Amino acid sequence: MNNKVKFLESIEVGIADLSLLAPPAGIFDHFVEEHVQLDVAQKAKHVYACYGLTMSFCHELEGTLGGIAILHARASGRATSPKDVEAFEASFDRLTIGAMLADVRKRVIWSDEVDALFKDALERRNQHAHGFFFKRSEAMMSELGQRALLKELSESAYSLRTAILALDIIGRLFFKLLGVPAGLIDDACERYLARYRT
Repeated sequence: MNNKVKFLESIEVGIADLSLLAPPAGIFDHFVEEHVQLDVAQKAKHVYACYGLTMSFCHELEGTLGGIAILHARASGRATSPKDVEAFEASFDRLTIGAMLADVRKRVIWSDEVDALFKDALERRNQHAHGFFFKRSEAMMSELGQRALLKELSESAYSLRTAILALDIIGRLFFKLLGVPAGLIDDACERYLARYRT
């Protein structure tokens, strides 16, 4: 039918292929493996370092959601000039990550499996961003508890990274719809995400 229908169908196809692009299972298992090899004085620092890496994925998820929203605003004609894009970005930055995801969800069709992936990533992001160590303070007191925290962090890192890859697929399809040459897609994504890494 029209471009919008074709575009949404292509997003569904891309998302259906997500399992081919997910990070290898166990990619973050080194969180626990490295902990075992450290001396006692370094073990707590290692937990905090792994938490920092996991939180970096939380920030990347937020930045990627913002990028998707801006790409959709450009593709739909809601933000055609640089000034429109800046105004849209400012309004979107005030949303919570749950509201950002709901906004993107209204505009992009994806499978129930991908919806579950995003819900899991959002829940994990919220757990890590709001009192993660306060709620798990006793676990930090023992080596066994620290390993349990590292296992939880490795699972969260995997979930968040997979959600980011799914959003990357959506973003690339928006770029394609906007007529951006394939060679410029990586540069544009990197420039946008660089703002959220500092």
